[in-house]
Amino acid sequence: MTYIEPNTPVVAEGLPVTFRDQTVWRAPGEFDQSYMIEIDFDETCFTTFISSGTGIEVHQAYEMAVETVLGSDARQDFSDYQGLSNRAPLDVIQGLIMKEPGLIGVALQHAREHYARPEDITDIGLGLIARFANRASVDNDELTLRAITEMLVIRKKDILFPQISDEWPMPVKGFQETWQELYDRRQADERFRRLHTAIVSSGHTDFIKTIIERAGLPNPDVYMTDDEMRRQVHPRTKPDPYALELVRNAWLNAYLVRPELRQSPEFMAEAKGRQVYIGDDEEKDGEMAANDGIRFLQHHGGPDDWKDIGELIIARIESGEGFGG
Repeated sequence: MTYIEPNTPVVAEGLPVTFRDQTVWRAPGEFDQSYMIEIDFDETCFTTFISSGTGIEVHQAYEMAVETVLGSDARQDFSDYQGLSNRAPLDVIQGLIMKEPGLIGVALQHAREHYARPEDITDIGLGLIARFANRASVDNDELTLRAITEMLVIRKKDILFPQISDEWPMPVKGFQETWQELYDRRQADERFRRLHTAIVSSGHTDFIKTIIERAGLPNPDVYMTDDEMRRQVHPRTKPDPYALELVRNAWLNAYLVRPELRQSPEFMAEAKGRQVYIGDDEEKDGEMAANDGIRFLQHHGGPDDWKDIGELIIARIESGEGFGG
């Protein structure tokens, strides 16, 4: 049995990705003076892959969640087959099922025991799991892949959320200062008033939001995480540029940019010149930005990287140059 490409989408209509604050009216004529800074989260903003020494870090949580949903054999397969390797949950599950389709039966039993009758019938993810749990047979299709992914995410969050503390995860050196300075400038300097931010990550919105707020930092304008992607008709993962496209669409919508302008190659090229994506993984983050046609700034892990990145962003906005080149 092999993985079957879907013919009919199991999610009929994708949920829109929007600015968190939709109550602020943004003048369409000011769009060409606005900027969008998009940032990866894990190991770019906070060191989620490194434990405090007393808790469970992300890779361990994945291993434990894989075993809970797919059984002990799957945990070993997960370690043997690339481990996490900066992959999204969908990629993890697809890799495991392609290697060992028999794991589907274990996951189906887990779904029947725990998720056949969800309390929240409006939740798309729980709905997918319930549909999977109530099947009479083991099928290797899109619903199977997505339902098992949803269960993995739920079990992983169950493990990780209690670990959040002052010791874990820790901010990457310089991130807090740079993030806060950009928001301070947005309040005090007219040139930065139209600066917008997005977290674009394979992580999870509620997890990242909890960490951001616990650190006393402002929320980004857009959360574009694995949670939003899994609610799309056809979810895609890095280095596919779809996540960046969804952020750009939210940005265009916030300024009520007319449809005809969105069809203009010149207009869209100029808009992309005012976007930048920052991440630590040159292969996945960098390739995603390249596929989207926007600039990529890599955080190499150096102590002064965020200081240098912040200075570049500030200089480009002050000069009105944008980020294209």
